[in-house]
Amino acid sequence: MIIQSEIPRRQSNFRSIYILLGLGMSAYVIVGFGQSYFFRSAFSAPALRPMLHLHGLLFSAWMLLFIVQAALIGTKRYAAHRDFGIFGVGLAGAMVLVGVNVAVHCSSDAACAAADPVRNYILTLSDMVALAAFVMAGVLLRKRREWHKRLMLLATVSIIDASVLRWPIVGSLFATDNRSVKVLLLQIR
Repeated sequence: MIIQSEIPRRQSNFRSIYILLGLGMSAYVIVGFGQSYFFRSAFSAPALRPMLHLHGLLFSAWMLLFIVQAALIGTKRYAAHRDFGIFGVGLAGAMVLVGVNVAVHCSSDAACAAADPVRNYILTLSDMVALAAFVMAGVLLRKRREWHKRLMLLATVSIIDASVLRWPIVGSLFATDNRSVKVLLLQIR
């Protein structure tokens, strides 16, 4: 038998999991981009172009926004959550535009290209499509709370793979010869 006083506590714990997920994903991003972005000066990393700074700023803002939004829902500040949500839609749109721009320019620029520019290009473009699709679906289904929060979580998860692949051990697991992908891209052109 469930005691009545346990129900709000369970809901509160369930709400806080989104804050913890946001903090965990942010930690993944900081570890992945620590040397090349967040702590560049400590690692003597090369200077970044302004577009890459904008990219890092926008995507970092999204991670912070995810945590803030989860906290606002957890504290039942629904009006503020909606207001920040409007900002989030604009932020997501800017992220997609800048993300595609970075993907295109970094695929041909040795200064910012990853170890495998083709894989990085495909990964970034697919991340932008996923981000746009999940955010759009989340906005359209905002009245259905269970769907909305999961779609926003999926939108956030869809953009952290680039940081995880920059982890030394994880990145080396996926460093493979992508000749088949290159052939496919050449056939598409």
